Amino acid sequence: MTLTVAIPRIEIAPGSHLTIPNVSWVDFISLLEELGEKRHSRLAYYQGRLEIMAPLSYMKNQIV
Repeated sequence: MTLTVAIPRIEIAPGSHLTIPNVSWVDFISLLEELGEKRHSRLAYYQGRLEIMAPLSYMKNQIV
């Protein structure tokens, strides 16, 4: 079974990440262009694997 979800619609909890295999470089570049530079998530690509990371909010990163 294959499930298709538009990546811009995926919500990831702060501090977590999602790995998607078998992503082409062309698809990765298209995704970067679609999301723009003002996105809250971070994306990484390595050998066909896309990783989407949601950093913790600013308040959770502070050391008390």
